Amino acid sequence: MPNYLLTASGLVSGSQSWNIRAYAVSASTESVVATTWDTAFQAYWNTAGVLSGMPTTTSLTQTAAATLTSNFRQQSKTKTTHAIAGTSASVGLPDQVCFLATLRTAMVGKASHGRWYLPAPAVSGIAATGNLWIAAWMTAATTGLTALGTALGSGITLQVYHSHATKGGLAAQSLTPCIPQCDATNKPAIQRLRGNKVVGTRSSWTL
Repeated sequence: MPNYLLTASGLVSGSQSWNIRAYAVSASTESVVATTWDTAFQAYWNTAGVLSGMPTTTSLTQTAAATLTSNFRQQSKTKTTHAIAGTSASVGLPDQVCFLATLRTAMVGKASHGRWYLPAPAVSGIAATGNLWIAAWMTAATTGLTALGTALGSGITLQVYHSHATKGGLAAQSLTPCIPQCDATNKPAIQRLRGNKVVGTRSSWTL
């Protein structure tokens, strides 16, 4: 069956980019996979409590599905554009703060799972302790992720891609299918590359 690369992307802080990706296997055509993936990701994004939990400066602008060659190079791509922004009146968190969802396989070890650094909710999504997401956000987000999985259905199987061979016996440029039992943490995550896109300015002070 063909291998696909599925992506979703958009903006945080109104101008900085975010994106997530997932490898997949499906017997369907690229156009069908693209439509199904778009529907599935929108099922997450538009979930009550998810969209309303994100600031207006965070948006979804595109989903895409690319057909991959035998060495996992993109040979064609179908894109779907959007302009769906969050609706929370609260300000956004720093760009590098993310909501972390983990894709898992039946194997154990660092190479056997994938991660989605999804856009974080607004400041109002932080619990009073200051270091965890509020329960309402976690309920909404996990409900949305479950809706995503349901919308994908049995025709598209998400995969974890292994670029290099591992000591556990996984071959380079190979895929391992994800299992249904994925998870998400209520601890805010940091994606350094996203934060590195922001250039700060320095203020002087006297010692």
